[in-house]
Amino acid sequence: MLTVILIAALFYIPFHVGPPVLLALLYGQDAGQRMEYARAVLLESVTTMFVSLGAFFWLWQDHLLAAVLIMIVMMAVPYWRVWRYRKTALQNS
Repeated sequence: MLTVILIAALFYIPFHVGPPVLLALLYGQDAGQRMEYARAVLLESVTTMFVSLGAFFWLWQDHLLAAVLIMIVMMAVPYWRVWRYRKTALQNS
């Protein structure tokens, strides 16, 4: 069980947190707004990561498909916020 937790965490965490935060940094008008966007996306990424990993480890033995679907859906949530930032940046240009 510990091995499964470590492998899932090592592969899931960098892909869940890194790209949305880096993308959020692209759409701020100035340094302050970029940091605000990055903090908001980082908080959302960490929150959804804990929820999805918790649900995965609770469901993986009996309902693997549901566990994987929860992880995929939770991985998309921070990208939705980044998409909203991008939309706002395009409207302001």
